[in-house]
Amino acid sequence: TQTEDQMMQAIALAQEFNFPQLKLYFMVGHPTETDDDIQALIDFTLAARARFKRRIAINATPFVPKAHTPFQWEGMTDVKTLRERQRTIQRALARHGVDVRADSPDWAEVQAVLSRGDRRLAEVLLAVPTERLTVRSFFDTMTAVGLDREAYLNQWEVGSPLPWDVVQSGVSENYFHYELRLAAQSQTGLSCPPDSAGCLSCQACDPDWAFRYGDNANRPIPAVKGGPWRAQDWLPWTKVKGQEHGTVTPIALQ
Repeated sequence: TQTEDQMMQAIALAQEFNFPQLKLYFMVGHPTETDDDIQALIDFTLAARARFKRRIAINATPFVPKAHTPFQWEGMTDVKTLRERQRTIQRALARHGVDVRADSPDWAEVQAVLSRGDRRLAEVLLAVPTERLTVRSFFDTMTAVGLDREAYLNQWEVGSPLPWDVVQSGVSENYFHYELRLAAQSQTGLSCPPDSAGCLSCQACDPDWAFRYGDNANRPIPAVKGGPWRAQDWLPWTKVKGQEHGTVTPIALQ
C-alpha cells in the first residue's frame, strides 16, 4: 500500500520530469466512507495541485461491490449520496484548475446489478432494448420480468448464499470476511508472504481450488507489528501450528 508521502514524491517527480498531465483516480461511495474521507480526497488533490503546475484531472468513480472481493456482501451507496459527494468534490476543486470527471451514479447502479446478478438477469438481458439502452429502460425491463433492483443493490448478510458460489476462485470466504472486518476498522491487510515462506503459506488461496471453511472469522484482529513475517500473524481465519516462520497446519476441506 502506498502512503500519501510516497504518492506526493511521485507527483513531485512527475513535475520535475515535465509530465504534461497528472491524472488521479478516486472512488466515492465506499462502504466505509465518511464526509471526512471526501474532505481528505479534496485536501490530497489540492496538495497535488501545489506540487504539479500543469494539467490535473481526477476521476470520481462510484464504488461498485463486486463478486469474489471482501465487499461482495456490501450494498451500493444510493444515487443521491453519490451525486452529492461528486458535487462537493467538483465545487471544491474546479476553482483551482482541476478537471473533475464524475462517472454516472445511475449507470453505476446498473453495473452493480450486473456485477451481483444471478441467472434470472438473463431474461432481462434478452428483453432489454439494446438499440436504445438507457438506465430507465434497463430497470423498467427488470420490473417487467418481476425483479426488484433493490434486492441486488442492498447489503447482504455475510455467509448468505451468493449467486457466484458456483464459481470457485480458490480464495476462501473466511479470508474475504476477515478483510471486510479490517476495512470496517480502517486497518490495512498484510502484504503477501516473502518468497522464502512460499506463496501459499498464508492459505488465503487453495492450491486445489477448493474453499477452506473454518470457525475463526470472528476472532479478534491481531496487532501485527514490524519484524519477520510470521504465519500465525497472517492466519486469524485458520489454524496455525507452532511458532516457526511460515509454518502452518493444513486445514481439512469441508
